[in-house]
Amino acid sequence: MNCKEEQDAWWQCFEDSFDNRGYGKVNLSLPEEIETMERNSITNALELHNNNRSHAANYLGIGRTCLLAKMKKYFID
Repeated sequence: MNCKEEQDAWWQCFEDSFDNRGYGKVNLSLPEEIETMERNSITNALELHNNNRSHAANYLGIGRTCLLAKMKKYFID
C-alpha cells in the first residue's frame, strides 16, 4: 500500500462521518459520532489490508487484541 492509498482511506472514513454540506450529522451525540468514526476506521482498515487483523491494527496504531475487542463491540466480523 502506498501513501496515497492510505490518505484516500483516511479521507473516506472522515467524509463518511459528515453529510454533503460538510456539517456533522445532527442527530448524533459526541460519543455516538466518535463510535461511528471508530467503526468506519476499523472497517476501512480491514478492507485496506484484506481483513488481515494484525496489519489493520498496526495501521490504526493499536494492538491486535484492542482491535479484536473493538470489532466485538461493534459487531464487525
